[in-house]
Amino acid sequence: LNTISDLISEAVNNNTGEGLSFKKLAKLFFSLVKIYRISDWLALVQTLNRRRKNSFGKAIFLDEILARLHLSLIKKYKTNFSTIFLNAGAHIQHHYFLNSKVLLGDKSPGANPDWYINPGCDPLLEVFEAYDAIIGWYRSEGIKVIVMTGLQQVPVAQSEFYYRLSDHEKFLKLIDVPFLKVKTRMTRDFLIEFSDSEELRLAFDKLSMVSVEGEKLFGELDVGDLSIFCSLTYPRQIDVDTTVSLDGESIQLLPYVNFVAIKNGIHHCEGTRAATDFP
Repeated sequence: LNTISDLISEAVNNNTGEGLSFKKLAKLFFSLVKIYRISDWLALVQTLNRRRKNSFGKAIFLDEILARLHLSLIKKYKTNFSTIFLNAGAHIQHHYFLNSKVLLGDKSPGANPDWYINPGCDPLLEVFEAYDAIIGWYRSEGIKVIVMTGLQQVPVAQSEFYYRLSDHEKFLKLIDVPFLKVKTRMTRDFLIEFSDSEELRLAFDKLSMVSVEGEKLFGELDVGDLSIFCSLTYPRQIDVDTTVSLDGESIQLLPYVNFVAIKNGIHHCEGTRAATDFP
């Protein structure tokens, strides 16, 4: 289970554009073999090809893998109460909300570019159908189900492009930002650590001045004890003509970033409460 957890975490958090190596994929496969039932494998193989057709399908497939794994463990240990966290629904709302006809109807702007998603797809409908099926798996095993959700999401007024620095240390050196150590975080975030307060001050001033078309590249800079938590917040598409301005010089930005996703949905500040019964 630790192997499965570590490798899936690595695959999900890897924004370098490279997937798991063959060796790690084989290690993941044989770890799953030890836990999965034959019927689980047959069911997952049937859905794999369908999920591979679209990028968002990988998130749904991961939830299906985790649900099958969870069911196997419940049956093995005869668990009385257990919880599972599934994230594809939230992920898909964040990044594909504007392509959903099931939620937006004919008002759906379909604002995402065709290279990002097939305009004929409805990712939210697919994940809702997948969750309906997953609930059915538990019910078919005689397991009572309680469904709890986080805050609801609403579509953004304008899509935001998410990028991540491909090599954080290399880029910081390029723009002459001093640092002791750089620790990557989720998606666009990273933490810079410094040897002393003077390094921190110089880095903060430098990072604050980096801009793209008059807009800050790092719009969030949270200063801590000899550290700065940074987020690459520039929200528009980066192409070959996109340049970073610093100290009167222009640097092409595209070679130093990796595309992550497009943001379509944000959490509602209050959300709503609803109760659903599965008799």
